[in-house]
Amino acid sequence: MCTIFFAYKVIDTLPLLVAANRDEFYARPTQSMHFWSEAPHLLAGRDLLAGGTWLGISTAGNLAMVTNFRDPGETIENPLSRGQIPERFLREGPSVEAYLQSLMEERQRYRGFNVIFGSVETLYYYSNRTGKAQRLEPGFYGLSNHLLNTPWPKVTFGLETMKKMGTQPDRWSNNALLGLLKNQEKPPDHQLPDTGVGLDWERLLSSIFISSPSYGTRQSTILKFMENGGITVQESQWRPGNKESLESTFNIPPPASPL
Repeated sequence: MCTIFFAYKVIDTLPLLVAANRDEFYARPTQSMHFWSEAPHLLAGRDLLAGGTWLGISTAGNLAMVTNFRDPGETIENPLSRGQIPERFLREGPSVEAYLQSLMEERQRYRGFNVIFGSVETLYYYSNRTGKAQRLEPGFYGLSNHLLNTPWPKVTFGLETMKKMGTQPDRWSNNALLGLLKNQEKPPDHQLPDTGVGLDWERLLSSIFISSPSYGTRQSTILKFMENGGITVQESQWRPGNKESLESTFNIPPPASPL
C-alpha cells in the first residue's frame, strides 16, 4: 500500500474501517483480491513478481497491511520482500508477541516499512525505522510512505476529511470513501516533503490518487469491520488513464454463535 486511512473504534457500529490505495508500476504483475487456494482463510491481493501481499484479512477477522518507507538512498543486500510481512501474519496466525519478535529480529533484512496488523480487539503499528511497536488507541489514522500520521499534505487532508465525516455510520458510504481515495489534488511545491526522489516525483506522488502513463494507483480497497463480527470488502482496480477495470466485493459473515 501507499496510502491508508483508517478509523478505529470511533464510528458507531463500525469498530474498524479502512480505505487504502496501492500505487505501483502498471507493468508489475498482480492478482486482484481473492481467497488464496493454498490458504483458503486468507483474502488478499497478490504480487506475482516477489510474492506476498500489500493488504489482506483472514476469515478469523485478522488484518495486516504494509506500506513502504520512502528512502531511495537505502541499500540492503538481498533484501526480503516486504510483501511477506502481512502474508506471514495472516497465513500463519502467530501470536502478536511472536510476530513482533520476528519482525524485530529481521528488521535489517527489509527495506523501510510500516505495518498495521491485528484485529478489531487489538490493533498494532510497527515500523522498522523506529523499531518500536505501538498498540493503537481509538482514533483516526493516516499512513503513507513515512511514519504513522506524518503530516504530509495528503495524509493531513485525509485525516481532516474523515474527522469531518463524523461518527455516524451513514456518513461512511463506500461512494464517499471512494471519493476520498480518488482525490487527485496536489499541494503547492513548498508543502511537499523532500524524500530524495526529486521534485517531479514528489509532485506525482503527492496526491492520494496517483496517475501517470507508467505508474499510478492500481487498487483502491475499502474494508468495513462490523459490530457483529462480519466484514465487507470492496476493491476497485485501475488501469492507466484512471479507468476502472474491475470492482470486486466480498462478505465475510460473522462468526457462528456457540450452541
